[in-house]
Amino acid sequence: MAEGNEIYGILRGFASEFGFSGPPGLDLPGLDMARIAEGYGVPGRRVDTGEELAAELAEVSADRGPRLIEVPITTETRPLG
Repeated sequence: MAEGNEIYGILRGFASEFGFSGPPGLDLPGLDMARIAEGYGVPGRRVDTGEELAAELAEVSADRGPRLIEVPITTETRPLG
């Protein structure tokens, strides 16, 4: 099963709240968000550590335009309400 950035977590959460188990099409393994951003002309980079994130954020300035920083997350599904 995909985790973190590789699933539609919110949709999976809604599905479980309504009693659906294993709805199709919610796993998105192998997405490279940085490459997708670059395809739209936006510089992108994936960071895997806090140090990499801090270094990337230190390089950000308002006059350089948009950029994407992909930060992997851990999946956590909580009951709604």
